[in-house]
Amino acid sequence: MILLLLENSTWEFHYIKNELLNDIPNLMVEKFTKETFHQLESRDDLISNSIIIINGVCNLSEIIKIATKIKPLIVFYLSDEGGCCSSWTILEQYTKLLFRQYNFGHYKYSKNNYQSPLGYVTNYLNNNSSNNISKKPICDRTINASFIGTPKSDRVHMSNIFNKNMKNTKIIFVNNNWDIPNLPYSPQDCFDTYNDSIFVLCGRGNSNLDCFRIYEAIVAGAIPITIGSKEEINITFNYNNNLMPILFFDTWEIAVLECNKLLHEPQKLIDIQKNISSWWINQHDQMKSLIRSVIENP
Repeated sequence: MILLLLENSTWEFHYIKNELLNDIPNLMVEKFTKETFHQLESRDDLISNSIIIINGVCNLSEIIKIATKIKPLIVFYLSDEGGCCSSWTILEQYTKLLFRQYNFGHYKYSKNNYQSPLGYVTNYLNNNSSNNISKKPICDRTINASFIGTPKSDRVHMSNIFNKNMKNTKIIFVNNNWDIPNLPYSPQDCFDTYNDSIFVLCGRGNSNLDCFRIYEAIVAGAIPITIGSKEEINITFNYNNNLMPILFFDTWEIAVLECNKLLHEPQKLIDIQKNISSWWINQHDQMKSLIRSVIENP
């Protein structure tokens, strides 16, 4: 099986490879660029023997043309945070299994179209899977709430509320970029911070409530917190009818009050952490079962 990786889709590469495709024997990885993508069309060795990781950098019509020829068994379609690319759901017609990031109420999805967690940045777990890392017991953690990221959307207000009303917070504002080797706060340092945090604050991204920080917190054993309307939450985090069990609140003011109460209830914190971890494991078990079924019955 050949994994075809768009060169600028490496942010999620370790997540996809180590969490979802780690059971595929002899998986070969090949990178391609927007400029070399068309060359895949002439590759007979790819026919019904490939998995593609793609995003909106490539032209949809060209993707369809190549997919028609090589018949990829699985397509990972990344990005589309703003929910303005509903036409891309047509890719579900050209593959056995389509995994997408984000979920939108105004999109129509077929039975072979599944929402995938955003995952975590490459090198976050030093090329390990989340099943093979050590997580600090939640009651031994020294940071009550943390946040590392760009100050946008509601994040400054979020951080001010927690800094003023909760002890032992760690808020680090950085101007993030997509250059993994040169991130202002390294993936490993980020993991170390979240692995020592009870709560991780997950303010809105550029437009969507869903963000990588949520999943980076989960694999570090922290409890993600976000706010939003019930309607938006039920759509955004409705993972194939399995709502993510992180902590949701109406406002950051309510969030800090409730989280301060939880700091005095260690068993509740342990139970919440276990529930989130179980959700994470179950999601991957389901996705890997689908992947195995497709690969074993091409």
